[in-house]
Amino acid sequence: MTDFQIKRGSKNGLPKLLTGEFGLVTDQSEEELYIGGNSRNRRIPLVSDDGKLPINAYTKEESKSIFGLTESVTFDKNYIPLTTSAETSLSTGSFATDNTSIKYVYISSKVTSVSSGTFVGCTNLTDIYVDNTAGNISFPTNNLPRGAKVHYVDNFNANSYIIKALLALQKNLIEKGTTDLSCSTSDLTLDYKKCEYQRVGDYVIIQFKFNIQSTSSSTAVIQLTGLPFRSSSGPYSYGVSGVGISSKSDLFQWKVTDNSTTLTLTKNSGIWSSGEGGSMVAIYRIA
Repeated sequence: MTDFQIKRGSKNGLPKLLTGEFGLVTDQSEEELYIGGNSRNRRIPLVSDDGKLPINAYTKEESKSIFGLTESVTFDKNYIPLTTSAETSLSTGSFATDNTSIKYVYISSKVTSVSSGTFVGCTNLTDIYVDNTAGNISFPTNNLPRGAKVHYVDNFNANSYIIKALLALQKNLIEKGTTDLSCSTSDLTLDYKKCEYQRVGDYVIIQFKFNIQSTSSSTAVIQLTGLPFRSSSGPYSYGVSGVGISSKSDLFQWKVTDNSTTLTLTKNSGIWSSGEGGSMVAIYRIA
């Protein structure tokens, strides 16, 4: 049977161990165990009394490789990831070029070079976080968007971005509230114009109730401004409309025009009169 000798003493006094030879450091707050490797002493993590590995069981680079963010990532203003790349060289292409939604960028420590055209057209980019030192990466900064800053960081707290992104997603998916609309029809006064809304993604559902206090002349159209979100515009958006029934059982048309925060109520026949009111539910797409 082969006898194993374990050398022990101070950390600074520990000699180069032979391959397979053990050394125990006893002058630290926690004892440390080493084994001789082919080229250097290698530390062996020791399990603590509570069964856990010490927090310094890994080197910083090992921790980055195992637990860190190993891919480069672009984020929008709400910290929501937009694109990722596992490449060690970033250049003009799909990672970031001409993407105006990008506000923040994280460049992984694995990246060794970034070409000058990588961020061309990213006009809203403000901050680039490089998980490296300036001397270890080729990164010409002469062609960055105006105002964009480069930060060389020793670590990147991806968890904080994840939390911010989840909060932003929750806020962007569902929002609800109430608002009072303003009547822009000059010869008509409303004493109640409450609007309750709930936004789900890009669509808004409004439940609206109104009552006419007085009207000084005949009018068939009521215009109300101040919808909680502006309606969308574009080739597939032409506003929305529907039909409601007033308190006098008269039909009226409601309409939210394209790219607008105005709700229009139009009597199908006749005019609006004092004391008349109504309610309606509508859904429209927002910008």
